[in-house]
Amino acid sequence: MKNLDEKTVLVRESKSKKSRVCPFTNNVSTLLRVYFLRERELTNAFNTTDSATRQTIAKIGNMLGYNYTLHPHTFRHSACHYWLKETNNNFNVVQQILGHSDIATTMLYAKISNTEAIEVVQSILKRKKK
Repeated sequence: MKNLDEKTVLVRESKSKKSRVCPFTNNVSTLLRVYFLRERELTNAFNTTDSATRQTIAKIGNMLGYNYTLHPHTFRHSACHYWLKETNNNFNVVQQILGHSDIATTMLYAKISNTEAIEVVQSILKRKKK
């Protein structure tokens, strides 16, 4: 349970064939502890194949009623978007979190919606009027 106590997970041999340590929150630590009490080690989500993971995530998307297929990369994209917001677009920090060797890869995730762009512009204009 050492990694649960430290709130970190070791990602081994990712797409870039590099391993890295990623942090997670207290809430995730609690949820993982409960999960590991309920699931056998041989069959839990941390001992699975890429194909099985994709199938499970797609099934969850269907159960939630999404009109599109949910993919594992959807979570990565969402996490990147979240961290960019939380760090005020500190690409160097987010690059480290995601394990990108090239910051240009991280910048590919920086797309924002029209609504977000409008909110940013309106916020700036409001500050300038003061």
